[in-house]
Amino acid sequence: VNVSLHAVAVTDLAWSSQPPSSVAEADATSAFDAAVTPRQQLDLEGAVAGIFAWAYFGDGTSRAVSPAELEVSTTSAGIELTAGSASAPWQLEVASGATAACGNLLYAEWKVCGSLVADSSALVFLDMPKAGALLVTSNRARVTVPGDPLVNPPVNMPTFFDVTVRVSFENGQVVTFTNDDRVVY
Repeated sequence: VNVSLHAVAVTDLAWSSQPPSSVAEADATSAFDAAVTPRQQLDLEGAVAGIFAWAYFGDGTSRAVSPAELEVSTTSAGIELTAGSASAPWQLEVASGATAACGNLLYAEWKVCGSLVADSSALVFLDMPKAGALLVTSNRARVTVPGDPLVNPPVNMPTFFDVTVRVSFENGQVVTFTNDDRVVY
């Protein structure tokens, strides 16, 4: 049996041909076109995509492959995978510290009863932006050291402050890193 597999990682869908917003009752049997285009936008740590696969047969037919019948692996340290099940697709998550990469970073195998039926690589574009600026702010304008007389009334100056660390990326996104393990205080 001639069969091939096509796997994709999808973050969302966009209308390529949007249906009418409403159909008059008299036109309820009228035909209209509607189509969506899958998109992949992986430009932030923690971004998630579903992994889907279709089998194409030599007779021209095709069918979706159950996530439970797929085995997916990656060649990128910037990708973390979560196995699918009969009711949920495999998921790709952009890992902490991921760097930009583009290519066939996923490999999917369709197995039935443990036997390989078909396999496919899948294109993934980790479009990780460069950091533009480090933004460090505190919740207090002034503090003093413990034991300073200014900590007492009537001044009551605080001896501590909270710091917020954010990174502004070149694509305009701003991400908070205050509790990130990579930030050293």
